[in-house]
Amino acid sequence: MNITCPANYPSTTYNLNFQLNETCPKYFRWIHEDLKIWKEKGITREMVESLQDKGTHFRLVIVNGIAYVKQYDYLISIWCSNAKIYQPLKKDDYKGAKAAFAPPQFHFCGDDSTYDIVFPDWSFWGWPEINIKPWAPLLKDIKEGNPVKNWTSRKPYAFWKGNLYNGPRRELKKCNSTNDWNTVIIKQDWREKEAFSNSDLSKQCIHRAIELCSEKFACGPMGLEATFKKETMVNGPSEHGPCKLPPPYDPNTLEAILDRNVKIKQVVEMWEKGSA
Repeated sequence: MNITCPANYPSTTYNLNFQLNETCPKYFRWIHEDLKIWKEKGITREMVESLQDKGTHFRLVIVNGIAYVKQYDYLISIWCSNAKIYQPLKKDDYKGAKAAFAPPQFHFCGDDSTYDIVFPDWSFWGWPEINIKPWAPLLKDIKEGNPVKNWTSRKPYAFWKGNLYNGPRRELKKCNSTNDWNTVIIKQDWREKEAFSNSDLSKQCIHRAIELCSEKFACGPMGLEATFKKETMVNGPSEHGPCKLPPPYDPNTLEAILDRNVKIKQVVEMWEKGSA
C-alpha cells in the first residue's frame, strides 16, 4: 500500500496562553555549555549541510509545522539509527578559531572530547525488537512495579543489565562482584532476541539499583513497532508551557564542578587499581 501525506491538514487553533511558571532542573544549565561554541556566530546553512559528508544519518527540517526529512544513509532507518557507524565531531578537529565552524550534530552520546549535542536514545520512543515500551507507558509500569518489593527486602546490590561489547562498557565486567563492589553485571546482547523474554523493566525492581507526517510514519510498520508509535503520538501541543531555562554557570562554579568530577574519577580509578 502506497501511503502519502495529505495535501492539506485541517486547521486547528489551540489556546497557547500559558506562562512559564517553573524553572527547569539544574542540569539544564549544561545546555549553555553544550551550545556555547555557536553562541557568538550562530549556525549557518553551510555548517548543517556539511554534515552530509560526515556520516550523519538524516536531516530534519520543520517548516510551518510540517516535518521534512532528508535521509543520507539509506541503510539505517530513521526510527532506529545505529550508533556503531556514527562519526563523532572531535574537538581536536575544530581547535581554536575553527570551533565556531563546527557543525551542529545531534546524537545519543557525547563526552568531553566531542561537540555532539546529546538527545534521547531511540529507546525513549520504544524498542520493539527487545520489548521495551516507550518511556511514558514504561514509566507508568515501573511506578506500578516498584512497590511490589520494598527497599529493605531487596537484594543489596547495584544492578546493571545490557550489552557489554560497546566502548567503555567492556570495563563493566570487572565490576561484576557482590563481594568487592556489591554489584551485579549481566551481559545481554540486543541481537539475541531470546535473551530478552524476561526483560520487562517494570518487573526488575528487586535490586537497590541506581538505575514526517504522522500517517506515513505510523502506518508502515506492523506489530510492536506500530503499537509503540501510536502510543507516542502527540495529538496537540502541551497544556503546559516550557520551563524557564536557568542561567549558565559562572566561571568559578563551573571550574569547581569540573574539578570535583576529575577528583571523583581519580578516586574510582584508585579503587580499580586496588581491586585488580
